[in-house]
Amino acid sequence: MTEENENISSYLPTPKNGWILVFDLDNTIVGDYSDQRSIDAEEPSLNPSVVEILRKATEARERAIVSGIFLLTNNADYFFAKVIELTLAMKFKKHRYKVVFDYIMARNHPFRSPPDDDPPKSLREVEYMAKESGISTENLANRVIFIDDRATHEIAKEIPKEHYIVITPPFVRGGDDRTDFHFLEALLEPKKGGRQRRTTRKRLQTFPLKRKKSKKQKSNTSR
Repeated sequence: MTEENENISSYLPTPKNGWILVFDLDNTIVGDYSDQRSIDAEEPSLNPSVVEILRKATEARERAIVSGIFLLTNNADYFFAKVIELTLAMKFKKHRYKVVFDYIMARNHPFRSPPDDDPPKSLREVEYMAKESGISTENLANRVIFIDDRATHEIAKEIPKEHYIVITPPFVRGGDDRTDFHFLEALLEPKKGGRQRRTTRKRLQTFPLKRKKSKKQKSNTSR
């Protein structure tokens, strides 16, 4: 953990019930638009920076730092989203999770009716996905980290400013991602020494220390 990340992690500990990460698809995870053209034989163009963040997020989910990873996209092709998830899952195959996202909500999801080419992305959609996934919605606004290539979504007014991460510039095939992920990376990294402290406490509870008998206690016992 870098010194900068350690400083962030120290003043912003993992909240009760864990963080919830919400990702956009087009121009965030991938640089393709399945609504506009077919992928054909060409492999989807993945954003290496976000793929690495997703890998760390799946690991953090195993440690209960993250409670949910959602995909909230205005792409109408749910099948395309599942193809991307499968591609990611194959990259993360060493982890026990066979799926990357706890819930995928595309543009044409029934909850987002009436139909709209650009429906809002708000805390309302995140709350729905959390409930459907059996994830607590307590203190939801302060637990959500939102990652998107646009800074104008409705959720920007509902969560802390630093929890809204804008992909800069919007990712395209062959392009560079200059997004600052330091804040998010700090939240996903394991707390320094956390596992060791938990083990120590457990051992103390399981094996209580034996106090030495005083001389007076020994003499009483011998009588």
